[in-house]
Amino acid sequence: CAAFNSLPSTRGVQNSPSFIGKSSLATIDRPLRLLDNERAHRTQLHMGLDLVTYLRTEFVSAALCTNQIPREADVCLQLGTDDGRAVTFIPKTIRELITSSAESDGKLSVSARRQLKQQQERRKAATVQYIDQPSDDLSEAADESVDVVISLQAAERMRENGLDWKRSVREAARVLKPG
Repeated sequence: CAAFNSLPSTRGVQNSPSFIGKSSLATIDRPLRLLDNERAHRTQLHMGLDLVTYLRTEFVSAALCTNQIPREADVCLQLGTDDGRAVTFIPKTIRELITSSAESDGKLSVSARRQLKQQQERRKAATVQYIDQPSDDLSEAADESVDVVISLQAAERMRENGLDWKRSVREAARVLKPG
């Protein structure tokens, strides 16, 4: 996998001080165990990033969601829901997460629904409202009904699937509460 080419070889290396400090490590035959196949594939193909850059991007996304979402916000809309990361990233004060798909048919994939459900159960936080709606047509969401809108690297995926990401931004402005 090209995403792991920059990692040092760990085959047959135990307790190597040059690899992740002085912690005792078992022999790692495949660094792919660090991430599941789907995430590694998405890292390589969609983002074109190596593992370290991908993890840094995830950290920044989590920090931005956690630190920039007001604590008094109740309802969050995610544009282009692709996986369950948003449930992990949003503050626990958010009581409802509304989804919208980056797919042209407007339906969330089975894996996205499964990941959202797993993250919700782990965190015991926001109620996830699965709405099958494309990100550029939020007709299921009422005007001025959402406190916060987030989008986690979904603009390119929307474009690839024939959705108008600029229209998605206009729709997000429509459903956002004033202020």
